[in-house]
Parts: sequence; structure tokens; C-alpha cells
Amino acid sequence: MIVKSARMKTSSQGISSTCRHVFHGSDNEQITVLQGSEFDVRAELGRAKAVGSQYAVRHIKVSSYEDMTDEQLFSLVKTYAKEFKADPSKATIVRHDKPGGFEKPPGIEVCSVIPFPLS
Repeated sequence: MIVKSARMKTSSQGISSTCRHVFHGSDNEQITVLQGSEFDVRAELGRAKAVGSQYAVRHIKVSSYEDMTDEQLFSLVKTYAKEFKADPSKATIVRHDKPGGFEKPPGIEVCSVIPFPLS
């Protein structure tokens, strides 16, 4: 399993490119939204800007060649949300089913966008 995480600044265009990847990525066999929506992610950007926060959301990508149940995915996101002191019920969770390729088995990628807690 490979995990990558990145903070998305309120001042960058990163949110738009992240939303394109998460909700419309063409390199996926199937995209399944398990929780939240693209609107929720963009609303977090507006919320963060309104209070002057430097960061809006954290984008977490988990890649695995082994299948995971939705329950396992939710548990994983909950763990990361706790680590970043965020509310997992506000996370947007999207499953990407990836096709196999030359010497590469099919796999999944889970994209989770977790709002930054605002103080």
C-alpha cells in the first residue's frame, strides 16, 4: 500500500486540479463516490478563505493492488482524519478502480479530501 498526502492552499489552483483528478480522472476504470461530493470540497475552500486560513483541505491518496471493502476504506480515512485532528464525517471519499497494464495488476486508489480544522 502506498499513501501520499498533500495540503491544499486556499491561494492555489490545486483544488481545481485535485477535483478534476478525484471526480473526473480519465485513467480510472470506474469512479465511485462513497461519501461527500465535489461541491463539498469546493465549499471547504470557500469556508477556509472566509476565515483567512492558509490551507483548505488535505488530499490523501491510498493506492493498493489488493481490494479493500468500503468498511476498510472508511476505517482508513477515519484513522487519517484523527491523525490530522479532523472530523472524518466531513471527509469526501472517492474510490478509483484502476485498470491493469503491462506488468501491472489492476488495483484501487482511494482519494480522500479532509477539511482542515479551522481555529
